[in-house]
Amino acid sequence: MREIYWANIAIDALLALFLLFTKRLGHNMYPIALVLLINVLEESIGRYFAIRFRNNLSVFYVFNPIEYACFAWFFYLNIDYKIFKKLIRLSVILFIIFIIGSLYFFIKLPPLPEKILLDYVVVAKGFLLIIWAVTYIINIFDQIGKYQKLNVFVLLVAAAVLFYSSFSIIFHFLEIFLFNYSEQHHVPITVMLSPQYKTHMYASKQYEAVKPLLFFTNILLYLCIFVALIKSATNSKQANTI
Repeated sequence: MREIYWANIAIDALLALFLLFTKRLGHNMYPIALVLLINVLEESIGRYFAIRFRNNLSVFYVFNPIEYACFAWFFYLNIDYKIFKKLIRLSVILFIIFIIGSLYFFIKLPPLPEKILLDYVVVAKGFLLIIWAVTYIINIFDQIGKYQKLNVFVLLVAAAVLFYSSFSIIFHFLEIFLFNYSEQHHVPITVMLSPQYKTHMYASKQYEAVKPLLFFTNILLYLCIFVALIKSATNSKQANTI
């Protein structure tokens, strides 16, 4: 599953890079192209830190607000509501302040609480992205008579983000519960997730069940982005020839 994820994100990033350099990418898809390039960088550095330092949590902690800012920019470009545009801008500022504020605790925490704090960051990002995705879909219904923002491929990405973020929140809340339980009851997390212990731990069963679904929705997200990039480039090319 991990290999499929890496292949998806690599192909999407190369496509995004090609379309950016050839200036064939629709303006409203620029932030998604940046998300892909940032994800490749994040995963590569994360992999290096995991091998070199055996702890790559700080990498994902730093890259999450950057990734969120790009997704927020994407929804900002594709939503008409002025009040929500202001809220999106404010959310980026507040999210970055939250990251900077919690960084003080992050660098002083041992690995387990450090991971819990990272989970909260991912959950916060997921909640915000769900709000903006739902707002865009509502915006479509408001504008359906005018067809101003009705772009089926932007909708495809918005729906995929909504779907993935929902599973991401469930997964990370389960992870938070398991890590808190592990710390409070002094049970190693590896023991909790072992087949023997899972018979007594309902949450760990759900965690293991959701994990492949999270990978699947992540892969689905990048497949949707791939289609949206292709169609955005095609539509942009057609508009230039008219």
